[in-house]
Amino acid sequence: MKKLDVIFCGRGEEWPLGTLAQGDQGGRQVLFEYSLQAVQRGIKFSELHLPLDTRTFANFPAHFGGIPGLMLD
Repeated sequence: MKKLDVIFCGRGEEWPLGTLAQGDQGGRQVLFEYSLQAVQRGIKFSELHLPLDTRTFANFPAHFGGIPGLMLD
């Protein structure tokens, strides 16, 4: 499984937002998990599509390239 750390850089801050990973289905499914630091900070970037909690998210829209829209911004 390949993993990529996602770092928040803004407002004069830099901290781990979460991790993207290639999941099953021939390496095509992308998974995302917020870091513990992100959950503790409580900043909600995408409450509707990527609510702030500790679960693993998957099944992102194909028109976003299969990754969370938050990562495209």
